[in-house]
Amino acid sequence: MLDRMQPIGEAIGAEAVVAVPLAVSHVQGGPLFMAEVVDPAALSAVVTSLIEEANAVAGGPVLDLVDDPVATDMGDFEMYLWIENRVFAATPDLNALRGLAFRLDDEAQRGFLDTDLHRRLAEVYADGASWLFGFDVAAAMSEASGEMPPETLQALQDFGLFDATTLVVERHRDGEWYATNAEVRFQGQRRGIMNWLAEPAPIGSLEFVSQQAYFAASAVSRDPVVMFDELMALVAEQGQEAVDEFELAQDRLGIDLREDFAAALGADGTIALDGPMLPVPSWKVIIEVYHPDILISTLERALVEVNAELTENGQPEVFLDSSVASGRTYYSLSRDDLSGRVVFTAVDGYLVIAPNRTLIDQAIDYRETGANLPASNSFQALLPDNAYTDCSALVYRDLDSLVDAVPTEMLDQLGGVGGLGEGLSSGLICIFGESDRVIAGATGGSLVGVGALLGMHQALILPSASEEAGTVEAVSSQG
Repeated sequence: MLDRMQPIGEAIGAEAVVAVPLAVSHVQGGPLFMAEVVDPAALSAVVTSLIEEANAVAGGPVLDLVDDPVATDMGDFEMYLWIENRVFAATPDLNALRGLAFRLDDEAQRGFLDTDLHRRLAEVYADGASWLFGFDVAAAMSEASGEMPPETLQALQDFGLFDATTLVVERHRDGEWYATNAEVRFQGQRRGIMNWLAEPAPIGSLEFVSQQAYFAASAVSRDPVVMFDELMALVAEQGQEAVDEFELAQDRLGIDLREDFAAALGADGTIALDGPMLPVPSWKVIIEVYHPDILISTLERALVEVNAELTENGQPEVFLDSSVASGRTYYSLSRDDLSGRVVFTAVDGYLVIAPNRTLIDQAIDYRETGANLPASNSFQALLPDNAYTDCSALVYRDLDSLVDAVPTEMLDQLGGVGGLGEGLSSGLICIFGESDRVIAGATGGSLVGVGALLGMHQALILPSASEEAGTVEAVSSQG
């Protein structure tokens, strides 16, 4: 097959585009593949030969080489092909070819050139890209909004996605790395939940993570009190019944979530997989706190009500214990059924949480000595080359080391997650929240597959909690 396809590759150029309409209709047509043509005569001969072969194998006409899309009648072909001067096109919908012929014939009809998406694609393309993907978010939202259930429409508005205009993803070579960048632009300033991501700022919680970490995810948010107030406004939109249920839950726990929780928190936090994988994975959570005493007091009051309900349902209670070592107070949450233990302490404006005290002490040492992940050469080498000295959020991974540290049996239980190591290895995703856009840049790997990695992280950590006590719209390519 590769041998038969090689002549096509020699006859077409280095640039190719796949365009997908917002809706497949009689007017808009279906998906359309286009490529520049270097040698039209050679390409025509090769395509004709392949069509004859394919139709013979299928026992009927499945491919059709069109001379004139406008004059050609619609048939039962699975794919229509067209060679017009320097353009090669293929589509399962003849209407797509007719639309292309119309646009090629009349410059005034190239409406796509006047869109925000085209202007943004042209900007990225001019800087050079091995491939790029563009999606007209505003047009898609407009078309889909009429068919959405009211609750879905409201959720998208609350999230702030209705203000999004374009999504563009591109990949290029950046020194020794391949860099992948994605950008969502908005009409005006970000609103709703999309505005909860703060503008780039130092992430102090990352300093508690070691240079040997397998995974780390950090973020800087807006003021938690402001976010809480906006969240309550969203709850109020659901009606008075939703507000009453929320207030009843607060009263039952004996806490004020705004004053006793949100007001006590800072703006940045980190989760990490950092340390031995056996007998259980060494996870840690670091959260910036302004008032740790308020948080602990809030937890104590809430546990009284929680334990009363657990006892009523015949379930083991949750205990909050404390101990002092080297002048530092450590707190631990545990249950009678030994279904896990969580230890935490406050240090330098942060709450450090882990399965045991040893991991916490190590995390504190990483910060105090400066021998932490942000200071490592491997991490620094992955930082994107742009004008930012900080970012709004990041995801770091060293998947090669993680796969090496996890026993084969455990990987098998996770459904063969070890295969994720291919193409992901070490990598860093940095996210930058600007007033009217969100930018994500990936180096050393890809934006694709991070979701699977996060799933692996969850699969490793969550099952271990119960085991701890017992075991201590356009795609373009430039060749």
